[in-house]
Amino acid sequence: MRDIEAAVAWYTRLFGFELIGNDISHIKRSEAPDDPIFSIYPASLHEVKVAHMATGNGVGFELFQFGAPTPSITPENAVTVPFETG
Repeated sequence: MRDIEAAVAWYTRLFGFELIGNDISHIKRSEAPDDPIFSIYPASLHEVKVAHMATGNGVGFELFQFGAPTPSITPENAVTVPFETG
């Protein structure tokens, strides 16, 4: 996502979800090269912001904002997920 702070605010305002620890982690490879997050992404990722959130019944989920390099979404590489109601 492009703005993790806005996403956290949206989930909090709309659904009442809570930011665990009241903190969004900003992790930089130059400062924490052994952080586990860098073991699952390619070496080209230099920084990431991570927010851990929880629903009212205790289910947790994570939000990620990838920094350097900034990802770019184009019509060619965008993923479309079909959505139907019924």
